[in-house]
Amino acid sequence: MDAFYQIPSLILLGTLVLIFGSVRQQNRTIRFRLWLYAWVMIFIRLALSLFFHGANGRHPGLEGLDLSLIQCAALIFMISVSTIADRPVARYALFFALAIPSVAYAFIFAYHPGGHWLSAPLLGLIFAIGILFAFWHHGVTAWSVAESVFVTLVLGWAAFEAAFGKPLLGYLAELSAAFLLTAALFLRAYRRLSPGVVASVLGFIGWAFAAIVAMDPARMAGSMEFWNVPKFIIAIGMIVTLLEEERFSADASRMAQWSINEQLRRFSDITYRLLGGWPVKDNAAEVAQVIAASANFDRVCVVLADDQRRLYLAGHHGYKDPEDIRQIEQAVERMSPEMVAAICSQGRAVGRHSYRVSMDDLVPLGCTISGRDYPLNPFWKTGDHLIVPLLPPQKNYVGFIALQDARQADRVNATELSPLEMLCADIAVAIENAMLQQHLFRSEKLAGMGQLVAGVAHELNNPLTAVVGYTEMLKDRSPDEATTHDLSVIRRESLRMKNIIDKLQRFARQQRVENRAVDLAPLVDEVLKLKRLDLHQRGVRVTTELNGIHAAADDVMLKQVLLNVLGNAIDAVSDVPERHIEISAAVNDGKAQLSVRDTGAGFKDASRAFDPFYTTKAPGQGTGLGLSICYALVKDMGGDIFAANASPKGAQITIELPESVMVAGADPSLA
Repeated sequence: MDAFYQIPSLILLGTLVLIFGSVRQQNRTIRFRLWLYAWVMIFIRLALSLFFHGANGRHPGLEGLDLSLIQCAALIFMISVSTIADRPVARYALFFALAIPSVAYAFIFAYHPGGHWLSAPLLGLIFAIGILFAFWHHGVTAWSVAESVFVTLVLGWAAFEAAFGKPLLGYLAELSAAFLLTAALFLRAYRRLSPGVVASVLGFIGWAFAAIVAMDPARMAGSMEFWNVPKFIIAIGMIVTLLEEERFSADASRMAQWSINEQLRRFSDITYRLLGGWPVKDNAAEVAQVIAASANFDRVCVVLADDQRRLYLAGHHGYKDPEDIRQIEQAVERMSPEMVAAICSQGRAVGRHSYRVSMDDLVPLGCTISGRDYPLNPFWKTGDHLIVPLLPPQKNYVGFIALQDARQADRVNATELSPLEMLCADIAVAIENAMLQQHLFRSEKLAGMGQLVAGVAHELNNPLTAVVGYTEMLKDRSPDEATTHDLSVIRRESLRMKNIIDKLQRFARQQRVENRAVDLAPLVDEVLKLKRLDLHQRGVRVTTELNGIHAAADDVMLKQVLLNVLGNAIDAVSDVPERHIEISAAVNDGKAQLSVRDTGAGFKDASRAFDPFYTTKAPGQGTGLGLSICYALVKDMGGDIFAANASPKGAQITIELPESVMVAGADPSLA
């Protein structure tokens, strides 16, 4: 008759298991899968209780199986809502470490209801495993201490009772402890008082209370169906919790979509301005502010590369401490585009062109800004930075954007970062286009000037030759010394004009280029020999670091360029106390770079250094054509030339040419 009354419970529980099984098709999380396993165990237990209950009770083996199933189900429920549910190794380790002694205890009790000497040691083993795992997984925290105190009190008392012939109390105490811990962990996992969570928590508490009541079999008699109610409350509460999670997930998806749309709107505004020629370099701080307002990060740095491919902090947002900003500037100065590529390769790719970099990778650069603390999660940890390179189609790094302090760690994913990556691609293209436009403008300007000066020089050269000739004749027939002096001045200035015209003609003349493998070290030595007297008279110290590098260049044209650049450097340091010029060579991305750096006053406007007739020298001391001619010659050789102010003082000219590898015994012209 008792079995007949359990049929409705079996039907109801079977229906709930079927509902869980159907929901499994849509919800494939590990937590829900563990719930399904636990409910299947409970259903099997109830079915065994219904179909194998005889007049003389059940076989001890079936009794042990019954007790084991409910105990394992309680352990699965507890593990499913703990923080290790998503970690397979830890999840299985804890389950088997607790399940094996629990099942052993259940079978021992089934075969020896009056007590067995192994009962107390098994409970002690379960107690030790629970304590050790709590401190290993959580560390010494308030939660682990509270959990340990609770387990110590309950299982310590249960082991004491089991040692004195009451193993049933030990089993029920272990079961009630598992359900009470599950109730606390359930509330800790969801952190809300929604109907589903409240129902589930109250159901587990009720189930634990039922286990406590079962310690007195007389109080349980005739009320088994009443004590089955917590099971159904838990099952319904879990289903409602899943529905709540789906609703919250849908709301979060809508909010995320709205956030992405807002990001795209703000980023498209920047893109539109970039297409209109909006300079990124001058508005980097505004770019950082827009990214911080729209993306998922509170701190943003915009790092760009100058004409020398040196990185600098162009703009930032969210850094309040000046010391942090100074630290970032110093770290950026130590970096190069190649180092950025290496750091990104060491990091973890989040999106297609974004990389999560740990603090350990940035510490060698002197960057130790850890930012805010984050709880353990797979998306973001304390000290992490997100690096999004500014990489145009030509694959030459023009900078990067660094982000720190994610507002929501779980939003650091490819979907969320897609708009930011598109913006960075637009910024990279805009920077490259600006550089190409600047080079094109300069080339067109030089070409136009070349056509102009070619005609003007030709027209001026003939009359100027006549002026010089007649000045010589008048000087020979000069009646007095004063007239001779005046004619000498006319002749000198006429010759200076003729020299300027010669430079104009060289500037306009297309020269035949014959590139070959040029060893930079002997070429520089030859140029220094030509300038030795000038260097000695002005007290200029020159140091070289050339490292046996070869470049593909026309040696005559390159020598002319280097003579011009070195002459400018000598003039720049003539009026300063520290008269030092450094000539160095290096290889970067298959390019041979020859740099001339001085300790002079530097350029007033480095962007105009190669403009024709632009000079910072005093009137009468320079024509402003030297660097323009150098620019044209380097371009003819297939290279590039850059001008920049050096830090902390001085100027630097860098000549960039294709690298050439000299093969032993080979013809240099063929290398």
